[in-house]
Amino acid sequence: MGSKEDVAKNFRERFGEDFLRNEIIAFGSGTTVGKVIELMPPWAVEELSKKTIVSTSRDTSYALERKGLTVSSVWKKPDAIVDGADSVFEDLIIKGGGGALLREKIAWRLADVVYVVITKEKRNRYFNVPALCLPDLVPIVQRAFPGARIRSGGKIPPVISDEGFAILDIPRKDLRETYEKLEGYRPVIIEHGIFDPKKLEIRKMEMVTDF
Repeated sequence: MGSKEDVAKNFRERFGEDFLRNEIIAFGSGTTVGKVIELMPPWAVEELSKKTIVSTSRDTSYALERKGLTVSSVWKKPDAIVDGADSVFEDLIIKGGGGALLREKIAWRLADVVYVVITKEKRNRYFNVPALCLPDLVPIVQRAFPGARIRSGGKIPPVISDEGFAILDIPRKDLRETYEKLEGYRPVIIEHGIFDPKKLEIRKMEMVTDF
């Protein structure tokens, strides 16, 4: 069993019943969350079918729908969210490798409980910081953040978020300094992928790992 399978199993065994006691449940984005959904046993799917489900990305919605679950077409304040991460440090988390960082950060801010499922290689992993901006502001952002690259995936036009924003990947040295600079560059930067649990006023966070 691979590490994503392990962490999905750990989440189910440690927090599955508590998670399913919530009435409005959100699912984040990424391959680890996809594995959590894929490995849900029939009893969990049946219980989820009675809940209101919020999704932060199209890919997550498709994965839930393949399980026969209905995703709410209207966003509601979630009681809890299960999500992954691209890199986890002592006090900051980088997310948004898949481009869904805006909806993910909104869901984290609104949820009463955040379950973060990560595999061990995500600890202190170097990862560029994703950021969103209006497409015509890309050159301005690139001048403000040297080395920032617009995400293209080899495609023309470049990759666009579900909300229609351009996605840039910004190199960083000191993560806290990069966070403060990005925060200070709003609203040119619509949102960025550094999550500060304290600033988001997260009420309760549970970390689920495979080690």
